[in-house]
Amino acid sequence: ADKDALAALLKYHVVPGKVMLSAAETSTPASVEGSKLNLEKTGDALTVNGVAVAMADLQSGNGVVHSIETVLTIPVAAPAPTQNIVELATATTLNHLVTALEKAGLKAMFEGTDKYTVFAPTDAAFDAAVAALGEDSLATLLERADLAEILEYHVVAGETKAAALAAGDVMSAQGTNIPVTVDGMKKMVDGAEVTTADVMATNGVVHVINQVMLPPTLVDVLSADAEFSTLVTALTTANLTATFGYTKGGPMYTVFAPTNAAFTALIEGSADIADADALLALPNLADILKYHVVPRIEGAVTQLPSYWTAATLLTTANLTVVDPEEDLIVNGHAMIEHISAGNGDIYKIGAVLMPPPMDSTDGDTDPPMDSTDGDTDPVGSGTNGAVGYGLVVVFVAILCRVM
Repeated sequence: ADKDALAALLKYHVVPGKVMLSAAETSTPASVEGSKLNLEKTGDALTVNGVAVAMADLQSGNGVVHSIETVLTIPVAAPAPTQNIVELATATTLNHLVTALEKAGLKAMFEGTDKYTVFAPTDAAFDAAVAALGEDSLATLLERADLAEILEYHVVAGETKAAALAAGDVMSAQGTNIPVTVDGMKKMVDGAEVTTADVMATNGVVHVINQVMLPPTLVDVLSADAEFSTLVTALTTANLTATFGYTKGGPMYTVFAPTNAAFTALIEGSADIADADALLALPNLADILKYHVVPRIEGAVTQLPSYWTAATLLTTANLTVVDPEEDLIVNGHAMIEHISAGNGDIYKIGAVLMPPPMDSTDGDTDPPMDSTDGDTDPVGSGTNGAVGYGLVVVFVAILCRVM
């Protein structure tokens, strides 16, 4: 029995084939014994199960030897997991995470059979996030409107163990990418360190991390897209960028975002706006930008009425939204693309939406023009209709002709 154990141990130090240091790469090859080794390559340095190769490329007639100064231990197969992700999190005292999942209505998602990889912040990480998000307490943090988005940013579909986490991006369940960095054996996800890896559950794997990660904000996403550079400059000039960051309570927005080409078309078609500088100097620039923003549109487009009004951040004017078979049209302009952000959604549009002028007789805004025939259609009254949380939804039944 001792000879068999020794033979197995020696075989665990051998992999098939001749792999020189220059050809070695981060991987998990199977040894001759059958168990896997964990190779990590950083520059010219190679580690095996965390043990550094001291001397490499010692060639022999039937292979190559890499010298290490520690005897490797054959890993003992872990017992099959018996707890789902929620049960596991509860058992490992990730109490704030479990409470947050319940508050956000996500708990059932991790009690099922679908596989997930969860980057799980510790209780201390949640406590630190209270101040980082401008909240007064853990209780108010757990009441944020964007809580579900933040939690989904910690989740990746499928089961990915730490050894398979490579530098680059992984798509989160929230809809934006999580950047992954690797420094030897240390794995980082969006700046958070994986402190305990590969805690297995029946429906996936949990990697414990030391801070709460925040998905990119609306401004982050817009800033990363060259097509929105004029819009970002305008938001900065109008001092509105902070509005679309992470603020107390976690408000969520839907932004109808004009492209650079849309702003160029506005300038070229206007006798009053000579160039980009003149655009940024407009006294009503902030009002124009606020007219492109509504509280986040909740639910799938197919669940919304085919014609509705949405109250904007410019409280004196509404947008008119039409849904001809799921393709949103706002004030007569079709959406080009939907883009996710941590605190809302972006719909790319090819036009700048101009607020209607104020009616001097009563202070109300004139109704927007119907782009099909130039006639005016009433889209609301003194009480603004709205789509989003915390606002009254008004459904207006009209006969709408879409060209």
